[in-house]
Amino acid sequence: MLEGPEDEVPELEALKEQIQAHLPSRLPPQQTSSLVLWQQRVDAWLTQGLGPRAIHERLQLEVEDFSASYSAAKRMVQQVRKARGVRAEEVAIPW
Repeated sequence: MLEGPEDEVPELEALKEQIQAHLPSRLPPQQTSSLVLWQQRVDAWLTQGLGPRAIHERLQLEVEDFSASYSAAKRMVQQVRKARGVRAEEVAIPW
């Protein structure tokens, strides 16, 4: 697609579409979180200041037949925090 005269090279968007069409899916099914159904709750509880342990315990209490591990809760919390980006209170400026 990139060979030939410069005026015949496809536009950037066309190149991007071709590349994305050949990329594998973002996550294989076995790497999808077991907590994906409760991601909005996890996000809300993080906003309230709950940590991974409290979130896991709360899901155990509130969701019938909840069987996800504490490690899965920690990974979900990390995922949500990463998606939010760096917050001002997480930055320390050395003197």
